[in-house]
Amino acid sequence: MELTASSRGARFLVGSGVPLNQPAFMLGGFCLSSEARTRAAVSRYRAGEMHGLLTAP
Repeated sequence: MELTASSRGARFLVGSGVPLNQPAFMLGGFCLSSEARTRAAVSRYRAGEMHGLLTAP
């Protein structure tokens, strides 16, 4: 991996872990164990029901 910062600097996040061997469904920034749960989370997010997270425009 090679990183180069601009004149404004740089930010990055690196993570690792052990595979959970569980199903995963991704939609935008959400990843849950089923499509229904993921779509419900996106719906709650868009409705502003996730306290502490910014609401989608």
